[in-house]
Amino acid sequence: MDVLSTDDVRLAVHDLGGDGPPFLLCHATGFCGPAYEPLAAELAGAFHVWAIDFRGHGDSTAPAGDRFHWDGMTDDLLAAVDALGSTPIDVFGHSLGGGVAMLAEHRRPGTLRTAYLFEPIVIPALEGPRPEGPQFMSIAARRRRPSFPTKAEALYRYASRPPLDELRTSALYAYVEHGFADGPDGGVVLKCLPEHEALTFEADGKPTLDTV
Repeated sequence: MDVLSTDDVRLAVHDLGGDGPPFLLCHATGFCGPAYEPLAAELAGAFHVWAIDFRGHGDSTAPAGDRFHWDGMTDDLLAAVDALGSTPIDVFGHSLGGGVAMLAEHRRPGTLRTAYLFEPIVIPALEGPRPEGPQFMSIAARRRRPSFPTKAEALYRYASRPPLDELRTSALYAYVEHGFADGPDGGVVLKCLPEHEALTFEADGKPTLDTV
């Protein structure tokens, strides 16, 4: 399902199957919704599972002006919830997805019925300006290898080194299967460009301990 968001973003909201009320999966930075297919399979007996691709991730388009501000991510999540037509809704949020879920509930109380948040991004409320310059997560993102000759080679590389080697085999396979697109030269390329992943880490608007 395609859903329009702010900043000229066209979101991909994936139907991962199941029966019951809608349940929305919200991915981590650099990932995509269908990477959570193994989790969706566990939930499918009780819920109709959907998964969002946030702006610049997966099959969603990048925002105009590279606006990866977390207010825009919140726009994305609320647009997906509105498109599913079920409020309040149950969600799972991983890292970025968990932080954005809290921002969505803060902006529009009553959006979430339940939320399971794994390592949600919540930062301290600092007085004064935040440190300038790239942080270690964005530096690592920009160093990420953007392409491989085949998905099989990407899978082998990720399975042999941290941090993705800690994933279950089925989850790692789903990430590689859905997180890469065919490249112009016959190989495969990351759908979430390393620069877009870095900009997401660097963007302002993350939830803080005094606001959630």
